[in-house]
Amino acid sequence: MTIRTATCFAALLAGGAPLWGQDRFAAMDSAVQAALARGGVPGAALVVVRGDQVVHVRGFGRADDTGRPVTADTPFYLGSTTKSFTALAVLQLVQAHQVDLDAPVQRYLPWFTLADSAVSRAITVRQLLLHRGGVPGRAGEYFLSDEDTSAAAAERHVRWLAGAKPVSGFSYSNLSYTALGLIVEAASGMPYAAYLRTHVFEPLGMRHTHTERADAERDGLAQGYSVVLGRPVAYRQPADRGDLAAGYLMSSAGDIGQYLIAQVSGGRVPGHPGLSPAVVREMHQSRGPIVPDRDISFGFSITTLDSVRILDISGSVPAYLSRFVIAPDSGVGVALLANANSVMADFYVMEAALNAARMALGKRAVPVEAPLVLVVPVVVILGLPVAQLATAWWTARRLRVLGTRRAGLWAAVNAAWGLLVLLGAPFLFQTYWPTMRAYQPGLTWALIVSGWFALVWAVVRTFLATRRRAPASA
Repeated sequence: MTIRTATCFAALLAGGAPLWGQDRFAAMDSAVQAALARGGVPGAALVVVRGDQVVHVRGFGRADDTGRPVTADTPFYLGSTTKSFTALAVLQLVQAHQVDLDAPVQRYLPWFTLADSAVSRAITVRQLLLHRGGVPGRAGEYFLSDEDTSAAAAERHVRWLAGAKPVSGFSYSNLSYTALGLIVEAASGMPYAAYLRTHVFEPLGMRHTHTERADAERDGLAQGYSVVLGRPVAYRQPADRGDLAAGYLMSSAGDIGQYLIAQVSGGRVPGHPGLSPAVVREMHQSRGPIVPDRDISFGFSITTLDSVRILDISGSVPAYLSRFVIAPDSGVGVALLANANSVMADFYVMEAALNAARMALGKRAVPVEAPLVLVVPVVVILGLPVAQLATAWWTARRLRVLGTRRAGLWAAVNAAWGLLVLLGAPFLFQTYWPTMRAYQPGLTWALIVSGWFALVWAVVRTFLATRRRAPASA
């Protein structure tokens, strides 16, 4: 399948005119392309479905540094949109009476535990699906830059939870879905990857969806990029097999179109077996609120877009982004896949997907501009090392004027800032330094340089102040 700007206009009005016209898609493509440029994203792919047809699929930009164009068949890492496939697999096993949603996780994984064994015994499959199983969100960040590709990686990740203190209420955690992938294996007797191929990919006709990076690379996997100071820098995405079920499937826009068709058409996919309508309905039901105006379901969140009820899920791994927006009552689904990540790339890709969904629903796109609450912290963090260097140069020239007491005070301030950054930043962002470096290398290195510079300058400043005081004391 090559890049195409308009496909499959099977749904016609009685008079023979196409239900959707080229103008709408041209405007949609223009809006998406502008957002990608603002985010520094080299390549992306968009797919739109209506009912049981893909009505539009389009590649944008380049798949790698050779200039190879993105096509409808170019695979991308999906990130957390993978979780909807894992939820689907669990619900299929529920329908087959191989999994009980309200059974304890330990029925399928007897070794599963958090730091509190009593709480762990009560955690159910349903609670993991809804991120209400007590698994801490930060714990799910620990392995996101892991390169372990062994078959034992997923169990190793989940066993690490034995040292994690349970939390209460809703807590989004990748390790909840890594555990669900292991439950799929335990209940079905098949490896997670084999189960998805047999029960999801093949019934949907998904021929460019992969669980192994080597397979995806042979199929033309898009090169991933980190966007640093507005410029994309090639980055080799860690092949985290352990968290496959939480965020590491690879797929193409064309294949995701097949998945979206099943979601908006009650499981039916023309020319393919499709999915169980009952399982699809289960995925679309609200299971309670998580924040105002947003509920959770199995594999998705539920909200509204310009008063239209939608299922929404986004994905982010260090060098790729994705978002699925599904309006089941309107029979419309949209997905956008991108081969870059950064704070700004994330913002513009996610907003571009929403605007594409608005236009697919016959609404107007809204202006997309990164808010100051996002821009200002980025500028401040990137500017910290420069500001510190300038301040150090100015201070070094004025140590005699400032005096020993003030020099000592500012040395203490620098030491405090360095410790706060180096020890506190991972807790502030609820993650770990290796994960921060993988996802946001520019911002993370700016923080690391700022922290260490502050500590070193505190020592140097104290030393210089002491040396200047010594002759006066003599």
